[in-house]
Amino acid sequence: MTLQGAVQALCDLQMSLSITDPFTAKIEYAYALPPARAQSALPTTPCWLNVWGLTDTLNWGQLRIERYAITAQLMVNDADTQIAAQMATSFATAFFTAWDEIDGDLDGQTVGTELRARDPTIVTLEWGGQSYSGIQLTIDIDVPVIATPDYSNDVITTLQNWTTGNFPTWQQDPATWRPTDANPAIYWHMVTLAAPIDGEFIDFDYAWQGATVAARIVAPSRIARTMFTSQLSRALGRSMQDYMLMPDGTWLQYDGIKAEPNVIAGAEGQLQMDVKFILDETLDQWPEQGPPINPAILTESEADSEGGGWGPTIKVTDTGIEGGPPP
Repeated sequence: MTLQGAVQALCDLQMSLSITDPFTAKIEYAYALPPARAQSALPTTPCWLNVWGLTDTLNWGQLRIERYAITAQLMVNDADTQIAAQMATSFATAFFTAWDEIDGDLDGQTVGTELRARDPTIVTLEWGGQSYSGIQLTIDIDVPVIATPDYSNDVITTLQNWTTGNFPTWQQDPATWRPTDANPAIYWHMVTLAAPIDGEFIDFDYAWQGATVAARIVAPSRIARTMFTSQLSRALGRSMQDYMLMPDGTWLQYDGIKAEPNVIAGAEGQLQMDVKFILDETLDQWPEQGPPINPAILTESEADSEGGGWGPTIKVTDTGIEGGPPP
């Protein structure tokens, strides 16, 4: 999954377009990168020109999401500008249909896309000193890059195991998946990780940890993605009372399930939910700065207090700091 692969898949989709109303025509070429403007005119039309810009990067644990905005322009040339504008409009309609129903995930090269219109959408464009009728669109794509193959998270592993048990044909390995409208891909990732939940400490060693997780479902058509999101939401709702068994033998609890249109699919996945799990406070923490700390030793003895009375007194006989001043 690469930017080059995504742009080439976009070009392949654009090249597949043809129209029969009001005129019969097909796309002659789709440029992954624009040709030199020194040419007096584009060599062949109708054609698509595509340019891209990096807008953001996101951390999804194992994946780094590179977010790009692609500007796609369709150029149509005809001596009659009205005919050219009608052809451009027909090609726009054909592209919208193909994007929605055929290949919105760009041949599995993305984990999310969004088609946005420019204002105006149908325009007069210029290239090499010549005018063309055409359309212009912006396409946001999320390209996943496997950045840390050894990444491991017990919450994500639990969700993956649950998905395997409930949807065995769904693909979960971004290094090898090829999503289809029959067998989609799904990727679970953390959205937020909260501090231990206040007031829900189990004892001094264990506490409840809260988090929000998201599922990104990848399939070529919008209809398939919507259908699989609904299936996932229903399955999670049915098994909510059973919880999910984590690798360490504890249980993952979850609630607050929400899916499209409550979440913004382009940024957050199609489904989100809140989870909580047991945090073992006895595990090693990040190393502290400063001198090593040993447990302080407190002793109790009967001694004359400053007021002249007798009673218990607690003394620190070891400060707990190696090399520190004597008590």
